[in-house]
Order: sequence, then C-alpha cells, then structure tokens
Amino acid sequence: MEFQASIIVNRPLPTVFAAVANFENWPKWEGSFLEVKRQSSGTNMLGAVYWCKRKSPSIAESRFTVSEYEPDKKLGIEGDWVGFLKPAASFHFESVPEGTRVTCIGRPQLRGLFRLLQPMMERMGKRLNEEYLGNLKRLAESQ
Repeated sequence: MEFQASIIVNRPLPTVFAAVANFENWPKWEGSFLEVKRQSSGTNMLGAVYWCKRKSPSIAESRFTVSEYEPDKKLGIEGDWVGFLKPAASFHFESVPEGTRVTCIGRPQLRGLFRLLQPMMERMGKRLNEEYLGNLKRLAESQ
C-alpha cells in the first residue's frame, strides 16, 4: 500500500526540514501522535529509536526507527506493528520559489483480514496526510 500527499510551506528548506526532523514536536502537527521521546543515545539520526504514544484508533504505545536521513532532502521512519498496522513513511523536501515542497509518502503494511481494507485505508491515509501536512504548514509559517 502506498499513498502520497504534498504541500508547499512558505519557509526556507532548512527550517522546514528541521521542524519535521524534530520528532518530539510531531504531536503539535501530526494528529496521530500524542507523545514522542527519543530512546537511543548519540547524535546520529539514522537508526535513532523513538518511543511514541499514538491514536490508532485506540491509544497505543510503540516505537519507530529513523530509516532514512539525508539532511534537507529526505527523512523516513518505520514503526513497530501496532495491532494490524505497521507504519512506514518518508518525507521528501524540495526548495521551490514559494519556500519548500514537502511530500509525504506513506507505505504502511496491513496484516490479517485488514489487508482486504487496503483501498479504503489508502484513501484515508492520503486524506490524513493532507491534513497533517496542512497542520505542519500552519505551524511552520506561524513561527
């Protein structure tokens, strides 16, 4: 399963990338996260592990790992299985005349009978990512 959403944020690329790469601030704009805390030590982002509390649809705790990290270009995460869903997403950043284009590509996996719901989950995932990117835009442009 894969879905994609993009938005242009009227801020410089390094500013927007830094906002997304600060995972502990995700609850301010990514509506499924209630709390995020880094678990791994060190300064290396690639492979960093984060604990999170999410709504999915009930509240659940899990972890995710930073699977892709290219400063000012790309950022990706892969989560642990939470019930029927294993989250995975990547963010791509591009400088444009208006500021920064952010593209989120969701690639979650489903298991069990929930695989039959894939077409509906793709539509829902795209809609939610559009909403979350809109939240990111409002947050980044207000600072």
